Amino acid sequence: MMAYMATDPSDIDRMPRGGFRASCLDRLLETDRLEYLDRDDVDESTKTQVIGALDWTGRFFKNHQRFAAIALDLVADVPDPRILELGAGHGGVSRQLLTDHPSAHVTVTDIDADSVARIAATDLGSHPRAEVRQMDATAIDAADG
Repeated sequence: MMAYMATDPSDIDRMPRGGFRASCLDRLLETDRLEYLDRDDVDESTKTQVIGALDWTGRFFKNHQRFAAIALDLVADVPDPRILELGAGHGGVSRQLLTDHPSAHVTVTDIDADSVARIAATDLGSHPRAEVRQMDATAIDAADG
């Protein structure tokens, strides 16, 4: 049986991990288990290796470029867009956004303090058009839009 598919995208508590447009494969593979990087029983050095591998695959398969292009298409008519990346992990997409758009400002966030510290220690931490901060996406109290 497939996971629940919210008819209202704002029904975040019951939405599958892949979002309301999650693929059939995303739904079939979804479990109630915490994601690997969210587990307390995984040591930080292993998490760092996993994040590095995710970043490498994103660069190798050009996923960072693809995702940045999708985001930039959505703000193509905005002269100086302000973009919020939630769950940045390694910051690869944010880095690509800053490379691809000369006046975009990007807020790079993750819920995990260690991930935020790792990102802040990279070039993103000192980039003049980037702000790196810890943020829980489910705690954002703002209107949609």
